[in-house]
Amino acid sequence: MVSLQWASSLADSEWSSLLCSGDPRVPSMPPIEIQALFVGSHSERSFEEVSIFWKRTKETAGELGIDVSLNCRVLDVGVGWGRFYRWLLRDLDSSRITGIDIDPAAVSMCREMMPWGTFYHVADGERYPTPQGKYNVVLFYSVFSHLSEVMALRALESAREVLEIGGLIALTTLRPLHINKWAEQLEIPPMKTYLSNARFDAGEFWERATEGEFLYVPTGGGSEELPPEKYGEAVVPKAWWQNTPGYRLVQYDRFSGLPQAYVLLQKV
Repeated sequence: MVSLQWASSLADSEWSSLLCSGDPRVPSMPPIEIQALFVGSHSERSFEEVSIFWKRTKETAGELGIDVSLNCRVLDVGVGWGRFYRWLLRDLDSSRITGIDIDPAAVSMCREMMPWGTFYHVADGERYPTPQGKYNVVLFYSVFSHLSEVMALRALESAREVLEIGGLIALTTLRPLHINKWAEQLEIPPMKTYLSNARFDAGEFWERATEGEFLYVPTGGGSEELPPEKYGEAVVPKAWWQNTPGYRLVQYDRFSGLPQAYVLLQKV
């Protein structure tokens, strides 16, 4: 177990700088090329969105009576190189955080850099692990922006199985405004093919979004684990989340600094 709560007094900018400094008191970081490959940015900049997302989640959890402190258990779905995992170590002992990913290479990388951490490779359809019991919070950062509707519902059900009653799912997804971006990509390969396969029509897609439909463009993720029928680009409007089985929608909003919509669900 590792505890970095001595850093709890640091401002977010100071914590970000420390994580990237090479200080032996904090986990080492992967090469910047790997960081950028997973999240599109690296070093201190890669933690800017994490700071906003986690701050909002902690604040809202507190309002709902969930204290994100030593006794809170968090599951990080799509852990990647451990960006969120590292950030949470200022608030939680490592024994309270579990990271999972469908990419075995990502899991191996996290285990190598944080051998005291808890990381699992979870293939499609496998139950989420609960090494310390059920979770209070499950994080899906930039996951539901890529899942098909079938996969999204499956992920929500998997999370519900391992969440405490009243527990939270914090996630992001593409907003309906992304339809305009799709419209701009109609003649640009390879999106031209992907959009054609999805029978994309901007007017029709806007109507469907207004009606609360799940919109999906199958692209694939470049691996056997991420075929087009499971992985692509997804716009999930507020009304869809309001009808999610087994949950109530606590928040759907857009915050400055987050490129996607922020969604918070509570298990009922």
